[in-house]
Amino acid sequence: MQQMLIAHNLAIQIIDLGRRGKAFYLEVGILMALSVCPYN
Repeated sequence: MQQMLIAHNLAIQIIDLGRRGKAFYLEVGILMALSVCPYN
């Protein structure tokens, strides 16, 4: 039971990191698009 809980917590942490990573890349993409826009 203990090992299952540890594995579950690890899975949640990995999923959370993945979500944060996607949000980070999304923000960078938006910032890059905004910085490029005025020059078009």
